[in-house]
Amino acid sequence: MTPRSFDRQVAARRLRLLRDTLDELAAVGDVTAERLHTESVTRAATERLIQVAVDLAIDVNSHVAVAQLGRSPDRL
Repeated sequence: MTPRSFDRQVAARRLRLLRDTLDELAAVGDVTAERLHTESVTRAATERLIQVAVDLAIDVNSHVAVAQLGRSPDRL
């Protein structure tokens, strides 16, 4: 299998999605522990947006690592 090269469009698309996700998270507003405890929909939405943001960040970093290393990075 030949190593994948860095695809600027793939990285840019994922970074745009990450920015959009962070904007959506910011739109939720101030989220206190009390609010998370009492508003299940806010809690679920916040958790999901954080998960999506983390997944996108991992995707971007993995894409760069594969392009640089020629393979998936080793897990720690």
